[in-house]
This record gives sequence, C-alpha cells and structure tokens, in this order.
Amino acid sequence: ANKHGYIGCCGSLDLLTNIKDILISELHINNVKISYNKSNGIYYVQWSAKENCKTLFNYLYQDKNDLYLVRKYEKLYKALF
Repeated sequence: ANKHGYIGCCGSLDLLTNIKDILISELHINNVKISYNKSNGIYYVQWSAKENCKTLFNYLYQDKNDLYLVRKYEKLYKALF
C-alpha cells in the first residue's frame, strides 16, 4: 500500500496471471484485473481494498526474519496499521 492505497506488482502477463491466481486461491482476496501501461509496455496488478492489502502484507512478511527490505516493510506497515 502506498499513499494512494494499493499493493501491487509488475511483470509479464504470464507471471502476473500466475501470481494473481495463486494469491486469490490461497488468501481469498478479491479478484482484480491485470492492466497494461501502453506508454512503458509493462503489465501490472494491484489490490486497493484495505483488508486485501493487510492480508497481502501479512502473507508477504510472515516469515521475514532477516531477508526483507526494512524501508518497504516500514512504509507498508505505517500505511496499513
């Protein structure tokens, strides 16, 4: 989640389709569409509902131990909680 209130990622259409399908299946978050930015040729997917963002945050950082970006973690935590 950023100041606009979403968590997302970018990549190839196939990669994002697989990521999205797994997250929806495993975490029971909302199904969202994959978008394409014509100006830079990048596909992206994002979730904006706060509960979906909290679920994704908890999933991403459940086993963080020492291997995570502190700045990203703190930014997300501050935005969501």
